[in-house]
Amino acid sequence: MIATGRRFLICGLAIAGGLLGGLVVAEGLLRALEAAPTDGVTTVTEKEFWSVPGILSPGQRVIDRRDPRLPHRVTTNSLGYRGREIAALKEPGELRILFTGDSFVYGDFVNDDQTLPAQLERRLNARCANVRVVNAGLGDATITEEAALIDRGLRLSPDLVILMFGENDVGDLNRVSTWDRLATNRRAKSQFPLGTFYPLLRRTALWNFALSIRATKQARARAGEPIGGTLMLTVTFVVCLDGCVRAFGGHLSYAAIAVVFLAGADFVTGTTLVVDGGRLLKSAGGGRP
Repeated sequence: MIATGRRFLICGLAIAGGLLGGLVVAEGLLRALEAAPTDGVTTVTEKEFWSVPGILSPGQRVIDRRDPRLPHRVTTNSLGYRGREIAALKEPGELRILFTGDSFVYGDFVNDDQTLPAQLERRLNARCANVRVVNAGLGDATITEEAALIDRGLRLSPDLVILMFGENDVGDLNRVSTWDRLATNRRAKSQFPLGTFYPLLRRTALWNFALSIRATKQARARAGEPIGGTLMLTVTFVVCLDGCVRAFGGHLSYAAIAVVFLAGADFVTGTTLVVDGGRLLKSAGGGRP
């Protein structure tokens, strides 16, 4: 009996050692071939989600190498937003803009100072004094996630909210919500066993390689999904837009805050809304003739 147990133990250790050795070799190959990064930008944990308004884990300073040809510097501030530090309380005389959208606003594959919010801030400060633009962009987001980002960002007391919206975001309304997927990820990162090993795993090439494979599969699956005709997409956009206006109004009943929608779709040239208590006070824009 003892000899049998010893054999099982030796076999188990041998298998575990072989698996560990294989993982070490695979990690080394991925690093040598630069097939996967060893670090990346992460979203908030469950604890951080309830303590900061942004959706990115605070205090990150990384070189994002998802595409080895386009390495770029990403910094997140203490509030969970990309870019330089900003105070939670607005300074007297400061004009604060909350700029949200998908990866075009977040700034995929460009340095912090090259993102749209950073460029907008520089241009405005060249003409006005003391303007701060908060980068509330989130990759793979659509208007539903952006509404949630705006809701969370209202605690920063913005004077203006800009939501940049592309035609592809309309089709993305039919897929699983990115906001729900992030919530699932937060719970997983906060629970055993992933919560224990996550700080180490996220800095390995194997982990990031697996994430890139999953992202590629999800992108291919979405590319094959029908998104309907222009009429259906327009109706979906208008319904979502109306829902967002009502949602914003519930939180903005105490003051009028301009909400600017920048729509890049070929059926909408742009819409500017001023919301007060859920009522549409002003609208400008139009569709393609």
